[in-house]
Amino acid sequence: MKRLFVIRHAKSDWSDATLTDKQRVLNARGLREAPIMAASLAKDYPVIDHIISSSAVRTQQTAHYVASAYGLADEKIELCDEIYEAPYEQLLKVVNSCSDAYNNVILVGHMPGVTLLVNALADENLTTSPTSSVAVIDFPFISSWEEVSNGTGRLREFR
Repeated sequence: MKRLFVIRHAKSDWSDATLTDKQRVLNARGLREAPIMAASLAKDYPVIDHIISSSAVRTQQTAHYVASAYGLADEKIELCDEIYEAPYEQLLKVVNSCSDAYNNVILVGHMPGVTLLVNALADENLTTSPTSSVAVIDFPFISSWEEVSNGTGRLREFR
């Protein structure tokens, strides 16, 4: 069985107008919430095979906390430009390209793509994904990430 964890980055800082959207960092709240979310996730789901993150700074920071909670070095995080500002179809291509050696994959991304991806894969109707939210999607009848498509997953949990 394959399991996908879809995480929206923690709360970002809008105070520095000189930064591009991609350069924005986490704000104080995001810096507090990201490690709490990551620790809770690692406690409840102790096995992770792979982490893929948007290349935006705020998602990289969020992914760092997740990797740290799992005892992984930042070098284990795969940075993926295709996740930044991606529609769900592009996010699905990223998921479909994962190695089948991985059964438990974390994807750290942005709104609205992450919500649309969860809705499409699990036939859900979420209206939003708050910052630091995690959707856990199980694919009980899928043996290859290439097989993941609309409606093939089951939303196990959304927090």
